[in-house]
Amino acid sequence: MRTYTLSTARDAGPLYRQLCDALREDIRAGRVAADAQLPSKRALAAQLGVSVLTVETAYAQLLSEGWIYARAKSGHFATPLAAAAPGAARRTGAAGTAGTTGAYGTTGMAGPATSPTCGARAATEGGVAVATCGAGEINLAGGVPAPDFFPFSAWAKIVRRILSARRAELLAPTPPGGAPALREAIAAHLRDFRGMDVDPARVFVAAGSETLYAMLVRALGTARPWAVENPGHKTIAAVYRQCGATVRPVPVDGAGMAPDALARSGAAVAHLSPAHQYPTGVAAPAARRYEWLAWAARAEGRTIVEDDYDSELRVAGLPLPTLQSLDAAGRVVHLETFSRALAPTLRVGCMVVPDALAPRFDAVFSPLSCTVPNLVQLALADFLAEGHFARHLARTRTRCRLVRAELLAALRDGPLAGRATVSEERAGPHLVLALKTRRPAAALAARAAALGLRVRPLASFYDGPVPREAAGRLVLDYSALPPGRAAKAVARLARL
Repeated sequence: MRTYTLSTARDAGPLYRQLCDALREDIRAGRVAADAQLPSKRALAAQLGVSVLTVETAYAQLLSEGWIYARAKSGHFATPLAAAAPGAARRTGAAGTAGTTGAYGTTGMAGPATSPTCGARAATEGGVAVATCGAGEINLAGGVPAPDFFPFSAWAKIVRRILSARRAELLAPTPPGGAPALREAIAAHLRDFRGMDVDPARVFVAAGSETLYAMLVRALGTARPWAVENPGHKTIAAVYRQCGATVRPVPVDGAGMAPDALARSGAAVAHLSPAHQYPTGVAAPAARRYEWLAWAARAEGRTIVEDDYDSELRVAGLPLPTLQSLDAAGRVVHLETFSRALAPTLRVGCMVVPDALAPRFDAVFSPLSCTVPNLVQLALADFLAEGHFARHLARTRTRCRLVRAELLAALRDGPLAGRATVSEERAGPHLVLALKTRRPAAALAARAAALGLRVRPLASFYDGPVPREAAGRLVLDYSALPPGRAAKAVARLARL
């Protein structure tokens, strides 16, 4: 039985997280063989001198990430991983793989967990308006949280300070990839909250997701198709097509984009959402992530775009390691946007580019001016560096959990009890609700609008034919739903 030294030092992090990191690293590195049985929770707890709850919590996190699987009355086993690119996975910090020092070494320490927020992706999506609802309306289509939830006080204080003391920086030209202070703050944020080892020079800042998508096409080219998730955000495919790329929608199964269908698509670029696929809410397990990396490594010129959309919205367990942190071959471009966490109108996003692709992106960005104003860049840099963003995420995560609990309770105990089923309620501030109805999706949405209720049918996220199982399913995004309104929302849902 393998053993680990867990530290009780104050800055070492929770014991369950140290154990989770150590086991994850051993499975990834092959020190725990595929399908090998892990010790029972009681046996491992006794060996390490920790509580059974500590081991149970670590196993639960590894189960949610897909590094282990369970068999009824048999225990837990290591998940077989597909062979990816040659070489070991990249070293990571906090939320990625653990830093063990050997077979019986001390585990690496994990940083603070990512705290989800209730930000919105855009004002519209797939032709469905998701702006803040008017008086009397209930918004379950996502959108902008209430104005009183934005950290105006901290943001305003930073802006006033910059306007007063840093006027020269405001008027000075900014490097095409973004202000150095912001790129350094983003690199530190990704290290602390996502466990990524990021060189600030490889961070490229732009005005939101759509601008980043266009930059990607310019850098990676349109000679071969681009694969996108189906169902998924239609904005992604629309921007790629407008930029001249051939787009191939690839079906999503219970673990994310299907590898066999991806291989058949002939795509050279795959746009994936490993941490939180929208709208299904699927979080890709470790085995699927290695299948994607193996796909990218099998042919020259293949690239994965890791869209970390809503990764901070995970409402249960630790944040999942990024796909880029497992990438040994430099094939993954990682996308982030702070617009979701704070406000869509800020229009700030970034991409983290691997060394192998950096020259292409330098060539694309170098002739251009940065598309984010200096004031916003400098303010966001200070907002991150001073810890305001981390506190805002913690606050919004608490709010999301509260509204989620209210909504699930209203669905369980209210007028829809026994008439609807819920899936993916743990993925983030949305869930998929399946109603027992014969009404088509368009009729459900129209009926909901007439009742002052904004919802989005799952069918509206498909590119091409809609499978039969999508009928009667609604994507309920509660990111803009204030606390205390869940019961009223469910009452209106029941009238559909």
